[in-house]
Amino acid sequence: MAESVPDHPQSVPHVEKVPSPFDGAKSLLSATPTGSVQRRAFIWATIAAVIVGAVLFWQYIFTDPLRTLREFPVRDYYENHIALEGTSFRADCRVIAQLGWNSNLGRLINCTLGSEQDPVVLLVPEKFRAIPLMNGDRFNGELTVVDGGLVTVTTLKVK
Repeated sequence: MAESVPDHPQSVPHVEKVPSPFDGAKSLLSATPTGSVQRRAFIWATIAAVIVGAVLFWQYIFTDPLRTLREFPVRDYYENHIALEGTSFRADCRVIAQLGWNSNLGRLINCTLGSEQDPVVLLVPEKFRAIPLMNGDRFNGELTVVDGGLVTVTTLKVK
């Protein structure tokens, strides 16, 4: 015999609803307009870019060993090189000619310095042999006037 199924559903015992700890809490996402979040992100990105730029500028300016040296005085050199002997200068050099090379001493090059048009002959010591300097190349360097008026490159940084 088959059991009969009642026409009405069985009554389920009543379960009390458990309240959520988040009932009544306001959502931060819905309270903050979308444009405000983008604006904040833009402001923080701008602040970060300014800080990074300031740090890089600081490093560039204050870690340059040549910053305390005077520019090489081309006119003074041509007028009286003896007065400049033993003095170091900084210079922005552009190679205009290769004059010679000696395996013990280095190479002689003809350069223009900064905005001056008059060329100056420089001795690039053998320690800079690995740095190729071709006609038209530019470099920053520390130049020292030695006995006899020869200008030697003490520090060299290719641009």
